This record gives sequence, C-alpha cells and structure tokens, in this order.
Amino acid sequence: MTVNFSMRRLLLSILLVTSLFAKEIIAVLDFETIGSELKSGEVTMLAQRLTTKLIALDKYQVVERSNMDKILEEQKFQSSGCTNSACAVEIGQLINTDFIVLGSVNRFGSTWILDARLIDVGLGTGVISAEFTMQGEIDGLITTAIPSIAKQLCDIEVSTTARADNDKNKPARDKKGKKNSRRQKEDRLKHDPNKVYNVVVGNSVVKGEAN
Repeated sequence: MTVNFSMRRLLLSILLVTSLFAKEIIAVLDFETIGSELKSGEVTMLAQRLTTKLIALDKYQVVERSNMDKILEEQKFQSSGCTNSACAVEIGQLINTDFIVLGSVNRFGSTWILDARLIDVGLGTGVISAEFTMQGEIDGLITTAIPSIAKQLCDIEVSTTARADNDKNKPARDKKGKKNSRRQKEDRLKHDPNKVYNVVVGNSVVKGEAN
C-alpha cells in the first residue's frame, strides 16, 4: 500500500510538471486575399511558411498542415473560406488546439499589407494581432513579411514595415576615398624624378617636372 501510494504521488507530480511546461497548441489557416492577384497555391505557401517559422521559434506546438487537413477531411469540414473568429474556433475545437491563426494578404497600389490574428479557441476572441506593410516584389512576403508576422505572434518585438529600395545595392560614394586617390596621384607626381606630368585632378591641372 505504501509503495502504491508513493507511486501515485510520483505520477501526479510528473503530470503536474508536464502540464506546467507543456506548449500551447497552434494551427495556421490559409490567408484571405483582398485586392491581390495571388493564386491559391501561393496563399497556401504563405501559410506553410508561417507554420515553419512558428516551429523554428519554438514557442508553440504547431499542428502540421497535413495533419490538420486529414482531421478536417475526416470530419467533413471545409476550411477554405474560413475568415472569422467563429469559424476559427470551430476548427480549433475539431483539431483540439489552443489557438488558430487567421490572416489576410492585401495589395493597395504597389503596397502589400499582411495582417494576422491569434484566436483563442477557448475564449473565441483574438489575443494577439500582427501586421506587416511593404512595397516591392511579391517575394518580400516570404522573405521579410512572414518572418516578422511569426515573431509578432510569439510576442517578439520586430519591425512591421519594409520599403523596397532599388538603389540599396549600389555602392555608396566614398568621398574620403576620392580625396585619397587625388592625394596619391599628387604624391606619385612629386616623387618620380624621371617623368614630366600634366595630370588633371578634379577641375585643376597639376604639373610635375623632373628634378
């Protein structure tokens, strides 16, 4: 009896510790598109990349897309077009998650806007919102916007905007280097005793004569 009682206490302690340190479960739904030319495959790709980034951040236990689709298919539930909290809660209850991520990707002129909300399945309300605004090519949604959204959903402070700059890869003008180049030309002129130079430096002519 004493052994059984001790074993029961040990098991209860293990269960308590496990529950205290267990990660909350989260799943990501496809993004809604508004005013953009994104195809369904590209929208799914955004959701998959967000899932990958959330897994890498290791704050939540993330439900894999294939597992979520399998469960919903078994329940004969169509997840496409699920864009509100009530629908997200229903899906969360079916796949037994704590949170569901809803999101939308919009385009206004040359500006892309990515929004996401973390829906608490138990409360039926949004608990964290994330946003990212950028200009430029669509590739930035994958390379810049999604990583930012993932960090925001994990309560990590990060930039929420980005602007494409076509000149950002151009080398900056090095005024100091230009001055150094001029000084080097003048030094060569002064120290070479065998030649006579007429060198144009800037708007002036520097003449060097043999000693």
